[in-house]
Amino acid sequence: MLKGWLSFHIYIGLLTLLIVPMHAGFKFDLNVHTLSFVLMVIVVISGMFGAYLYINYPVKFTKYGYELLYAEFDDEINKLIKQMHSISRNKSQFFVQKCDEAISYGLPKGQVGWQLVFGSVRKYIPSQSDYINNVQNYMSRIPEKERKDFQRLTVISLQKMELQNRFVSQMRIKNILDAWLYIHLPVSFAMLIALAVHIVSVIYYNGFSMFLP
Repeated sequence: MLKGWLSFHIYIGLLTLLIVPMHAGFKFDLNVHTLSFVLMVIVVISGMFGAYLYINYPVKFTKYGYELLYAEFDDEINKLIKQMHSISRNKSQFFVQKCDEAISYGLPKGQVGWQLVFGSVRKYIPSQSDYINNVQNYMSRIPEKERKDFQRLTVISLQKMELQNRFVSQMRIKNILDAWLYIHLPVSFAMLIALAVHIVSVIYYNGFSMFLP
């Protein structure tokens, strides 16, 4: 099973961290041989970290019920925005103003993709409690005949915010997993190249030394 192969993969990597220094006699110089070992250490450590990520992080999706794709998020959010525009049609100016604010509330002001890996998620996730407090503060300024529709608008706004919160949280998890791949895979290929140079150089020099007196 995949879990068994993953464990075997990690154990072999950990074993090489012991075997290679013994193979080198615990002597390392500034050459391609040491470079291949350093790259291997990075691969093994990053591999263990990646295994932890892939075992634990995808489980966090379950608290949202199911995972939505980015295109599905856009579709769902756009549907809610259309409903909000429909509710605000032919309403008072203050109603329309608050509807526009609710639509833009929580939307990122620019590209934040990779900032989610290194920064705090909270600054990209709007606070529903703050929004509800704001709604209660200016409810008295909504005409009485529009208050029922305004309550509907508030409910849809909260649904949009919840969807945005899910999107930001899932995007952060995905970006962290992608960032790991961008480190682990290139270093793994670099290690294989350095290892190939190490093997060829050893065979060449050992073979050449056979003809020396």
